[in-house]
Amino acid sequence: MYLKIGNYVICDSETDGVTKMLTAPTPTLTKESDTIQPLGSTNPIHIQRKGVSREIVINVLREFDFYREAEVWVVEHMSAMEQLREYGDLDFESMLGVSYLYGTAALKNVDVVSATGVSVEIQYKFKAGRAITFYLPLISVGGVEYIPLIGDSSSSLIAPLIRVSKGSK
Repeated sequence: MYLKIGNYVICDSETDGVTKMLTAPTPTLTKESDTIQPLGSTNPIHIQRKGVSREIVINVLREFDFYREAEVWVVEHMSAMEQLREYGDLDFESMLGVSYLYGTAALKNVDVVSATGVSVEIQYKFKAGRAITFYLPLISVGGVEYIPLIGDSSSSLIAPLIRVSKGSK
């Protein structure tokens, strides 16, 4: 389980030793609209804008060996989150091993949900753009599909990936 925004790693259960749970995301979609009140009319006109954003809420549970360690960590972590100016892709993996990637994200809010004994649960709220997916480009020659590779036979070959927003046209 891990949680990253841009190049900043907020938590990683593989390396930090304290991350024990990361909830599946609960995205909330916000669609922008404008309201126009025509002169002399009692019924406003509502116009949908093209822009959408998501608020994604993720809870992370961390467990420490000692009470003091948990208490000090909360203060230091909140200080680090206060200074965090990172933005970019929101990349995370839930407890169930499902990976998520959202583009153009920024940290909106950090809240200590519970700090009881050696367990600390922190809630992170992000504003993010669309979900991102990657796929391999295919070339069809005579009805047979090939994956294009970059490089020569003396070096390692690389398969390029195409990055797209899910739901984009």
